[in-house]
Amino acid sequence: MSSYILRMENEHLLVSTYADLVDTIFLEVDKSGIIKTVIGTYKGWEIAPQDWQATPIKTLLDVASYLSITHQLERQPQRKAKISLATVRWQGQQYNTQCVVRTTDHGWAVAFTPSDSLTPSGDAIQETVDAFQCAVEHIQDAICITNGDPANPEMIYVNPSFCQLTGYSKEELLGRNPKMLQGPDTDPEVTKKLREAIGQGRPWHGRTYNYTKTDKRYFVEWSIYPIHNEQGQVVSFVSLQNNLSADEAQRRHASIREERLLQAQEIGKIGGWIVDFASNHIWWSDQVKRLHEVPMDYEPDLEQAINFYHPDYRDIIRDAVNEASAHQTPWDLECLFITAKGREIWVRAMGHAIVKEGKVVQLTGVFQDIDEKKRAQLELENYGRLIELSNNLIGVANFEGYFEQLNPQWIKTLGHTFDTLISEPSVNFIHPDDLERTIQFTTEIAQVSHREGKIKNRFQCADGSYRWLEWNFVSDLPKQKVYFVARDITEELKHKERLEEFNRLFNISNDLISISDFDGFFTQINPEWMRVLGYSEEELMANPFLHFVHPNDVEHTLKEAEEIWGEKPEVVNFRNRYLKKNGGYEWLEWNAISDNESQKIYSVTRVVTESILQQQRLEEYRQLFHLSPEYMIVMTLQGQVVEMNQTMREALQLSLEEDLSTFEWEDMAEQVGMSPLQQALDRNQQRKSGTIAPTNITYTTRQGKEVTLQWTAVVDSPSNRLFAVGRDITQQLAQETELQRKKVMERALLASPGAMVCIINQEGIITATNQNWINFAQENENILNTSAEGANYLEEIEVGIKAGELQLQTTLKGIREVLAAGHQYEEEYPCHTPKEERWFRMRVEPIPLEEGGAVISHQNVTEKKNTERILQEAQYRFNLLSTNLREVFWIRNSKEMIFISDSFEDLWKVPKAEIFENPEIFFQSIYDKDKPRIAQALEAHFGGAPFNEEYRIITPDGLLHWILARADAIQDRQGDLLFVGTATDITHQKSVEEDLNVALEDKDMLIREIHHRVKNNLQLISSILYLNQLEAKDEGLQNFIRDTENRIKSLAKIHERLLQVHGFGHLNVLPYLQGLIRDIASSYTHEGVHIEVVKEVADITLHVDMVSTLGLLINELVSNAFKHAFHGRNTGCIWVILEEGENHHVLTVKDNGIGLPEGKFPNQGSLGFQFIEVFISQLKAENVTVDSNQGTTFKVFFPKSL
Repeated sequence: MSSYILRMENEHLLVSTYADLVDTIFLEVDKSGIIKTVIGTYKGWEIAPQDWQATPIKTLLDVASYLSITHQLERQPQRKAKISLATVRWQGQQYNTQCVVRTTDHGWAVAFTPSDSLTPSGDAIQETVDAFQCAVEHIQDAICITNGDPANPEMIYVNPSFCQLTGYSKEELLGRNPKMLQGPDTDPEVTKKLREAIGQGRPWHGRTYNYTKTDKRYFVEWSIYPIHNEQGQVVSFVSLQNNLSADEAQRRHASIREERLLQAQEIGKIGGWIVDFASNHIWWSDQVKRLHEVPMDYEPDLEQAINFYHPDYRDIIRDAVNEASAHQTPWDLECLFITAKGREIWVRAMGHAIVKEGKVVQLTGVFQDIDEKKRAQLELENYGRLIELSNNLIGVANFEGYFEQLNPQWIKTLGHTFDTLISEPSVNFIHPDDLERTIQFTTEIAQVSHREGKIKNRFQCADGSYRWLEWNFVSDLPKQKVYFVARDITEELKHKERLEEFNRLFNISNDLISISDFDGFFTQINPEWMRVLGYSEEELMANPFLHFVHPNDVEHTLKEAEEIWGEKPEVVNFRNRYLKKNGGYEWLEWNAISDNESQKIYSVTRVVTESILQQQRLEEYRQLFHLSPEYMIVMTLQGQVVEMNQTMREALQLSLEEDLSTFEWEDMAEQVGMSPLQQALDRNQQRKSGTIAPTNITYTTRQGKEVTLQWTAVVDSPSNRLFAVGRDITQQLAQETELQRKKVMERALLASPGAMVCIINQEGIITATNQNWINFAQENENILNTSAEGANYLEEIEVGIKAGELQLQTTLKGIREVLAAGHQYEEEYPCHTPKEERWFRMRVEPIPLEEGGAVISHQNVTEKKNTERILQEAQYRFNLLSTNLREVFWIRNSKEMIFISDSFEDLWKVPKAEIFENPEIFFQSIYDKDKPRIAQALEAHFGGAPFNEEYRIITPDGLLHWILARADAIQDRQGDLLFVGTATDITHQKSVEEDLNVALEDKDMLIREIHHRVKNNLQLISSILYLNQLEAKDEGLQNFIRDTENRIKSLAKIHERLLQVHGFGHLNVLPYLQGLIRDIASSYTHEGVHIEVVKEVADITLHVDMVSTLGLLINELVSNAFKHAFHGRNTGCIWVILEEGENHHVLTVKDNGIGLPEGKFPNQGSLGFQFIEVFISQLKAENVTVDSNQGTTFKVFFPKSL
């Protein structure tokens, strides 16, 4: 409502005195963001802020300021935002201002203080908002708000001043037409203009007479303003009505001025002061005292007031006061100030002289807290100094691509002058290869305000070279600016590149590269050290390098190290052995040099273990070469013999000492069968290097023996050598032929366990059989006529064909194709007997020998055939069952559906094909409220747990069904989980359960109602008996009535407890008996008599019938104790104990009274005693004992259930 109040024509919230001293502008903004009220001005701006009315606040502020305000208001619980520097844009101009905003019930309250003026604090804004919020209810102007219908306006709000003015209550006014206030003297011309104005949705101002509730006439001044929504439609009208009587107007004007002055002082943190020279008195306003943090009754003298300033500023203030007193010179100073509580703050002190009759009689001025602004200003100055001194290249550019501000480091780094850098577009300095990427990057930065980014590119220097810069950007879209900090990374990139090259070489080198110190420790090693020796880097660098040297090489290594550490360092080369982590040693060859200045040794080490071992092996091979039984020779590619071993020499009848240069290749080739090798060598002359395929050569020795040699040769063109090895394979070939024959037979026999196997040659004659073949032939002479080795198997088949077994034609053709082309043949055939059906599988495989032949096997597959038939029948029955079963049956793995019955379509109303494409249909159809529970159960199920859940699904037709799903996880042959389950529609069952639950709830309510009514009836009877007891004169009658009343109360307690529990079969006796015993004791309480009752009742549950009987029995026993146990005594104690035994319960009622006379229970023939006997009988007590020693103890042992 505060926005309506502030729309008062030609009137401001701040008084002119304050407006002259402090430049502050206050705005009232509605929830739609439209400025409704503007108060105050700033002389430094060449604009009239009052023109902002009806302007959206969003268009007044730059985007950054607006977003900052809205962001702060959303984050802060107190809904307050403050911006040290905001930008106001108006009529093409731009103004810097400090802004404080706070939310109100109807929008925002905004305070602008120009950046070179004073800044109102957050507390001032808070107080302003509070004043706005309460102003409507407390302002003396009468305010009325009507709806937006000009034809039928109705009052929807009135403030208390309006009610006081008209004499009506708020309830009498709301919903009524303001026309009710008009009377005989109301000017019809005025009301006509009023209707025209609101009909056109425009403001109106006028005066006329209205009438109060008591028909008293008053002269009123109206101001009416339309309120528009975001679409520009009038939604309501605000009416301000002022009583124009002279006294009222004067009082209201004075009150408003005083109130606004106080508000202005609090908002601006400003106060006034006066120094009166005539009275030598200083006056401070309340706000000044608050700023000084002194009590409100504090009255300083001039010196005390000056002493509040910091010592550095006291003389300045004194001089200003003296100058004003002497020469009437005003002052306006910013000083550091110390409050009474020791806080240092910055203040603005202003003052001037008051002159009367040419003499200064007073000094007056204002005093304001500017601490926040001043400290921000000082901090900004420090930032400026840091920017000037920074080694980074800092600057500001506009969106046109030109630099506007640059720090000195730009000129120092690039060599350009400042004018050169700002006179050309910045892209002119970018390297051509980086230009497109840079333009794209800056374009993206400029599209969003406060967008941050980073880029690297090359920037041209004054000498034409380029330097690499790394830029950090942030954009300001409203100001069309880009702020950046760039760093020269040219040298850094060069060092980084060189370092990366070194590290790359260091890490990938096959040599062991190291740096060590003069103390004998490694300081840096490359990864090859760890790979070769097996140690970790920490292990190698934690021990002296001599720690790893072979003991026999330590002395030699030390000697070489002394040479390395010499005064004139030179590269030293030496070898030693280094210990590996696995206990072995590696031979290392070192090239090392020292640097005396850095006290470092740099070394490149190579593993030469293999080289040394090769030398050793070479000697070993030379020995083996001469001792080998094979024929070995080394020749040049031109045919000159270089070396041959002893076996070769013996074949050529040469001694070991004989010169080989005299031998011709042709002679030697003829003697040892090397002519084909010569031909192979000729064919490979064009090849640089390679292996000549092994060649088998058979020749006759001088002794007439036929020998087969297998020659293998390797041609090595770089060394111009041919290395040839001839191996005698005569015996090996014979053995391989026989072995091949045996392997074919063994393979056939082993591949066909239990099969009948025979071998035939190329003509079909049986050359071998196994025992199974022989046994089958003997047992089935009518089927297989002959089986002896030497019989022709093909002719046997032809005989069968002639006998009418035409299917054998296919068999005969298949065997002949195996013998001719080397293929395999296989068939299954029946071989039934009168007693049984039999099936066999015949396999025919070729023998991979030169002479050919085949292996024939017959395998009995009758059992396999029977198993296949059984599986087919089982599959048929399974399909029949799954098709006709109402329950949905499925099999799936973790990824896909394997099988699902046809009933799925009937229940889920989805084609089966879709569940195979998307198994998740099961889960997707589940009712949303059941999904979390089922998801958890499915997760456990897919881990192997059983699944047994009831849940709801929604079918595509929108119907809800209850499903009972059960599934188990089983393992297939590969050990993977399969999930087998069923789903049953239990919707009807659930409906029946719900009906049954409703019936049970009705029954439970009915039983409770019965117990309630019985309890009430028993309590009513008890109350009647109690009234009769009070009226009875005879003591015996009173006791009788009281006993009867207690018995009835005992029964009522049972029904009362049954009302408080669920279920009516059993009852917890503990609370029931505690309440019962308490009631009995209270009925026997008399003045001056104190009988204590101790209750020790076990927490047990008994049947209702047993609890009722037990309560009546306790009532009788305790009542008897009260009546008979304490004759002549005023004190005593009664114990009621109920214990739970293993097979029975025990009730004990005892007292410390006078005991039973002669051990007999009193009044055994009385009604009470008869009741006791009946109750004990009903409890089916197993035993009852009475003990009168030290009082009376009555024990009843009764079973746990009746």
